[in-house]
Amino acid sequence: MSEPSLTAPHQLAYTYKRSLGPVFSKFFTALRDRRILGMKRKDGTVLVPPKEYDPDTGETLDELVEVSDTGVVRSWT
Repeated sequence: MSEPSLTAPHQLAYTYKRSLGPVFSKFFTALRDRRILGMKRKDGTVLVPPKEYDPDTGETLDELVEVSDTGVVRSWT
């Protein structure tokens, strides 16, 4: 006969607030409104989710654009 599992009551709570910053705030507000925003890079490609800096060049990015709600996922982690 097996022993019963040990259990203990636990309440998951986040006792802090996290600021999303200017880019993610706009991104998540758009998601709430059923829109998807991405950040346009200098070469014309768009990063979704948006980033403040180009991951390849380190350049500051600041042009948020609305993207289609259909597309192709090229990578995922």
